[in-house]
Amino acid sequence: MTKIGTFKRRKPWLAALVSLINTGWGQFYCGNWKRGLVLLGIEFLLGAILVFCMGTFSLFVLCGTALIGFNVYVAVDAYLCARNAGDYALKPCNRWWVYALLIACNIGISSVYDSTVSGRFYNTYKIPSESMLQTLQIGDHLMAEMLAADDVVRRGDVAIVLFPEIGDTNFIKRVIALPGETLVVRDKVVFIDGKRLDEPYVYQRSTKDNPRTDNFGPYTIPAEQYFLMGDNRQGSHDSRFVGTIKRADILARAKYLYYPGDGEWSRWGKTIR
Repeated sequence: MTKIGTFKRRKPWLAALVSLINTGWGQFYCGNWKRGLVLLGIEFLLGAILVFCMGTFSLFVLCGTALIGFNVYVAVDAYLCARNAGDYALKPCNRWWVYALLIACNIGISSVYDSTVSGRFYNTYKIPSESMLQTLQIGDHLMAEMLAADDVVRRGDVAIVLFPEIGDTNFIKRVIALPGETLVVRDKVVFIDGKRLDEPYVYQRSTKDNPRTDNFGPYTIPAEQYFLMGDNRQGSHDSRFVGTIKRADILARAKYLYYPGDGEWSRWGKTIR
């Protein structure tokens, strides 16, 4: 093993590479361990900010770009540090176990993040079926805001829900009727407490009548429960079949598309309404 104090030139390409693998490692490699720790701290701060900026697509892109740019900056900084080091004398921070500790610290913090923060505020979902056509296409990837127990659920929300009778599979449907309201579906038209509901998002894939989907009710929604339906009214398994959904089973509210499954990039970043 090379002893501390031995002169050994730093390799710029290696300093840049290890910085991309583990933020701050390249600075440790060049002997500037204090700078490495500061940059590592900034990395986790930017990551935390990104978690809280996923609510809008523009902020998500802005913060994600800033984080990527920062990582490139750290790699370039390490490259220049190594190039300017000249005949470098190895320091205590160049011991193998210091590098191992740095990696373990990064992995540990990432693990804590995954177990305590990841998926708590926002989460991603992929659309597997056609039940929300034309609002959502098969293969769409979306960002959703996780709902706390006291968050208000509104009519029109596109929600991630559980149907307890089916299992622990996530479904995505639209909130149509709220607790205490009376819902009626007549000839494909929805009425809430006797008033026709304006639904510009509805997709009727067939003009043929279907008694199972085109007519329903009247049905009064129980307290603390909600009636949800897919926008593709003739191709959705929803509250017309499984009943109302408890508030506790409404998990998240869809926010925007971050990847369009149909390849139409004009839909990239589209707000889900």
